[in-house]
Amino acid sequence: MHQKRQALFDALLDAANGLRIVASRGFGAPFLQFFATVPMDGASACAAALRQADRIIVPDVTKSKIFKGNPSWEVMRCAGARAVQSTPIFGAMRRLIGVMSTHWTSEHQPSVEELAQFDMVIFRAAREIGSG
Repeated sequence: MHQKRQALFDALLDAANGLRIVASRGFGAPFLQFFATVPMDGASACAAALRQADRIIVPDVTKSKIFKGNPSWEVMRCAGARAVQSTPIFGAMRRLIGVMSTHWTSEHQPSVEELAQFDMVIFRAAREIGSG
């Protein structure tokens, strides 16, 4: 079964202000407006990845403690985002640059191969951002 994938790149504003969307593909205005700025304590996979400084995988948003009972659950549902992975991007000296997220339109557990591909993209992004 073919799934639609949507992508986001959130840049770190600072530790107090959280994340800001700087690039996206596949999302409409309501989603982008709601998640335009995500606070550190926000109910989202990208905020959780930021807090834990580690990849967060949510195979089914409808069953996730991160989203359950929060307005973000409805925004994700309306956007057709059923699963998400969010991975922090680190620059030199492990300085946190931002978070890259991938969303799927149905339940999804990324394979080892998919995660390796994401890591390659994230490595390249960190290198480009760090050299710019």
